[in-house]
Amino acid sequence: AKTKTYNVYLSSIFVNNEGISQASGVILPDSNFILNDGFRFSGSLFFKANEQALTYKGVIDLNEMPENIAHQSFKFDGKINPKLNYFELQSPKNFSGDELQTGFFFDELQTLYPVFLGQRQSPFDSSLYTISGIVQFDGVKKIYRMGTKDKILGNSLVGNVLEIDCLQKTATGEGSFDFGLRSKQIDFRNVGTITHDLNTQNTTFLLTSLIKVAIPQGAMKVMKDRIFDLAFYAPDIKKEKNGIKKVIAQFSKNQSQAQKAIENYELDGVLPNKDDFECTFLISDLQLKNDIQTRSIYNTEPNMNFMTLNSETLNKKMKGIFDVSNSFEDRNKTFGLLIEPNKDIYYLMYFKQGNVYWISSEMDFNNEILAAMKKKAKTTKTDATLNLGETSAKDDLIYRVRP
Repeated sequence: AKTKTYNVYLSSIFVNNEGISQASGVILPDSNFILNDGFRFSGSLFFKANEQALTYKGVIDLNEMPENIAHQSFKFDGKINPKLNYFELQSPKNFSGDELQTGFFFDELQTLYPVFLGQRQSPFDSSLYTISGIVQFDGVKKIYRMGTKDKILGNSLVGNVLEIDCLQKTATGEGSFDFGLRSKQIDFRNVGTITHDLNTQNTTFLLTSLIKVAIPQGAMKVMKDRIFDLAFYAPDIKKEKNGIKKVIAQFSKNQSQAQKAIENYELDGVLPNKDDFECTFLISDLQLKNDIQTRSIYNTEPNMNFMTLNSETLNKKMKGIFDVSNSFEDRNKTFGLLIEPNKDIYYLMYFKQGNVYWISSEMDFNNEILAAMKKKAKTTKTDATLNLGETSAKDDLIYRVRP
């Protein structure tokens, strides 16, 4: 890399009580002082002859960052090693002392937008994915990165990272995503990548989703037996092992837990599942898009990859719909999962306003749901939260996602 020399005028030079030379100076904003590629500094500089690293106190500007992504200059007070191309940030703040954030956020219209050391458009905007850790710039590829140190500099598969490609004008996130859908009835976890075009504002996903949802045992048995029976005729999933290991790692809390889960998978081929619910789906390689018109995020391919059903390996492609949407009346999110093992049979689960609804083309399944609801009603006066859905919900979902 080409080295540039800057002249810094020192306002103070002296020898301290230990006989060590010290100096300090001021770097003005119009000096265009580049600390490292991608980072411009203005503020105070402090030097001690016995230390390799200089101390900087001021603000750092991401001078290569595209204008059409939210970002701000951040305060910095510490030593900088000129041989390193990253900074470790603890609770980054702007010049005014406001906290800065990094990640993807939903606005009130369910539109996703990225932020890189900036602020949300509104304090009411919810986060899909947030980042903390170190910030790095690749001067050759012109890419900013932020994420955990182990993820960016090491070989860790665990953790979140956000990349801004200044040449391609894209924001790409990798890690774990939170759609804000967790309750006593449903646990909804997603890992993978999100890509946002800064020019067109289009956003796409490639995710693996772990969905745990409440369902009566009798209904679960009817659905499971039928799906496994019909899956015999469905196409197999061809997923290489490294991809599965990455999924396992991202669902883990830390690198040691990830390594143990991967070792168990390599030993017996079973995916991890802490099943506190009656039904668990693991769906891989979901290609999703953020549809601004319908305030929805849904799959763009008709078939979905069902890897497991209640810890039992399925590894089959089946037709279905995966949909996360925002209500037009309020900001409550809803989730729908439609499974179509063949053209005549379907199972639909949707989560709305804190309640889980199930409906199927199979009357045996629906009767099990009704029986569970009646049993629940006899033991409590409160709403049962588990309900029989309506066939119109399936029609509405298909009309919106498959126009």
